[in-house]
Amino acid sequence: MSISKCINTVIASSLLVLLVGCTQNQGTKSNLVAHNALEQEISIETIWNDYKENFPEATSKWTQVEVVLTGTVKNIDSKELPSQQNKDKATVYYFVTLKDQVNTSCTGVIKMSNDVPNIERVTALKKGDVVTIKTKLYQPERFITGDIPKCSFLFDHGVIKPVEKITN
Repeated sequence: MSISKCINTVIASSLLVLLVGCTQNQGTKSNLVAHNALEQEISIETIWNDYKENFPEATSKWTQVEVVLTGTVKNIDSKELPSQQNKDKATVYYFVTLKDQVNTSCTGVIKMSNDVPNIERVTALKKGDVVTIKTKLYQPERFITGDIPKCSFLFDHGVIKPVEKITN
């Protein structure tokens, strides 16, 4: 094999490796974009309308999807519940009831995450505050099947999103 054919083979092989690497990197980037798309700003009314229209489809659409809800604080409650790791030890959980800003008859009861910065934000809340919370839908069937036949949902793992300060 001549030297020029060897060089062409090496260059072609190198280009092939580079192209494969680029496509794998693009796949990773699109996976990140898809993952970030799982967090959606939404109103509680929109979720309610989806469930009224088609329960199975809405369940697959909203289950385990992080949503960002903005609403008015209607109530803040705390309850001691058994710890998942140690059933003999109780853990205090906070529940925030939000009134939807789009349809004020729609509410969400959100079990808040127990990390310290989040608990500090929750305990600073007052009835009437407008807050944005990232959370996941939990047990929608309880509300849709007639146990609570209104626009009301239970959410889990709520985290208050800090207010972004605008600087000039």
